[in-house]
Amino acid sequence: MKERWAGRLPGGLLLGLLLGSCALVGKEGPLPPPPPLRVEFDSGSAAAHLHWEPVLARDFLGYWVQRATGESGEYSVQARLSAAGDTAWSDEELQADVRYQYRIAVHFGSKGRIQRSLTSAAVAGAIHRHCASWPLSDGFLPTRLAVDAAGNLAVAGAGASRVERFDAQGRALDSWTFAVPAPACLETGTLDAVSLGFDSQGALYVAYNLPADGRAPGAWWTKFDARGRPLWTHSLKGLFARHLAIGPGDRIYLESIDRLYQFDTGGDLVAEHTVPSLLISSLRFWGERFALLIEPMNHLEMGWQAPRLMVYASPEQREAQWSVGREPLSEQDQGRGVLKRPSDFAVDEGRDCVFIVNAGQSRIEVFHRSQYLTAWGREGEAAGAFRFAGEAEVIEDMAAGRITRRRVVAGGITRDQRGFIYVADTFNNRVQKFAP
Repeated sequence: MKERWAGRLPGGLLLGLLLGSCALVGKEGPLPPPPPLRVEFDSGSAAAHLHWEPVLARDFLGYWVQRATGESGEYSVQARLSAAGDTAWSDEELQADVRYQYRIAVHFGSKGRIQRSLTSAAVAGAIHRHCASWPLSDGFLPTRLAVDAAGNLAVAGAGASRVERFDAQGRALDSWTFAVPAPACLETGTLDAVSLGFDSQGALYVAYNLPADGRAPGAWWTKFDARGRPLWTHSLKGLFARHLAIGPGDRIYLESIDRLYQFDTGGDLVAEHTVPSLLISSLRFWGERFALLIEPMNHLEMGWQAPRLMVYASPEQREAQWSVGREPLSEQDQGRGVLKRPSDFAVDEGRDCVFIVNAGQSRIEVFHRSQYLTAWGREGEAAGAFRFAGEAEVIEDMAAGRITRRRVVAGGITRDQRGFIYVADTFNNRVQKFAP
């Protein structure tokens, strides 16, 4: 037929008919092939972005976007698109560390009645999926993490005065010992044990407290070079060394219960700041800014009752530039964005996102600035589950150095340069790794 029409029709019309014969399918003709589906899983927006090729047919009715969650394989319809040119759709507010599977069903018929269908191949993926778990030695109780420029992970624990180390694949490296007795621990907002951080040259700084018979524990810090050789150990002023943070320009800050000290890389004091007495669970930098995870002590004075991540322009903490976390709507509200006994956080400066160990709710919460993005985790021992609550020895009487054992909350988090996330799953005594 094409040859017969070729001598009678203008070239442009003939070309249109030829293309139409390939692209359009009549009611009685064969179905076209299923459209190829592409899915981009974007952790930065907690979304899956779907794209597929258009299907052109005279009896086209629409596309149905179908999704299955987990391993069940049961699909449900997420969207119905009636125009053949609508070939893009985004699934937002994805839960992290959950396997999602998508496919496109194309329906054909007349007067809204489906008579024939075809389905694309399925595409699966996840955001922040679980990658691996690495166990620690018995009683180590990992609480804080840091990653060097080579991607090697340093782990500090509440039960040992050494730093355990792993490469990015989880292979154990040599450990670095900074003291002999186990460190003294204190429960303020959460468990304060050992804090650590790397400078730009790969040197590791470790802040800790050592028990002393009949008196308050002594505060210390140790510097290791990039090969793990101890360079020096200095005592620290202050009642109890809680948090260490290294900012731009290798500015080193050590925070005690009522003081914030700034040091250079040689261990010399640069500045000392009197700061409000707060229940601080973690101190880190967000770019050039100071960020502190704070438990409110007085709702009337502070103006909020749930914990917040507060971001300040300077170490004096005079005026917050923004905060992360929200007030609960009721005592039973444990929904997204409500922090309960958070213990640590890590910042993705490139995306302006923050990952918070929401220890009291056994999950990791992710925010873009103050906007909630996603979360993952639950209480338990399975991959991707956490135990951030358990028993540990803590100081009961600071002046006398008296120790007791009780139930506390602890947990740590960090990111490497490729965006992989590491979580100190304290009372499962392991480190878990999650994808960017």
